[in-house]
Amino acid sequence: MFYFWKLTDSSEDEDNFIGPMPAKGPVESDVAKEFERRAQRMKEKLTSADSESKRPESLMDIHQKKLKSKASEEKSKPQERRPFDREQDLKVNRFDEAQKKALIRKSRDLNSKFEHSKGNMFL
Repeated sequence: MFYFWKLTDSSEDEDNFIGPMPAKGPVESDVAKEFERRAQRMKEKLTSADSESKRPESLMDIHQKKLKSKASEEKSKPQERRPFDREQDLKVNRFDEAQKKALIRKSRDLNSKFEHSKGNMFL
């Protein structure tokens, strides 16, 4: 509803209003009512079609299903890293007796290889 300024202060004079007269009650024509009904039907039709086709379940349900599927995939994957185990991890570099003897024999040969040469000195 639009009210415009009056030229006079008297409320009885309706002739002194400038612009359209204020409505005394709700004014609705048949055309306006039909237009409103059509708009309402189209709105209901569009919202029901969109909600059924695009998102039949809530976003929370979709999110929870996605988390469950990721968790099951993680369980089915082989574990890439395992926790440190002292016995298993330090067992790798242990020598048995045959390896120890072979290492000692090779290290004795190193003494002869890196000795000072006794013959053919050039200086």
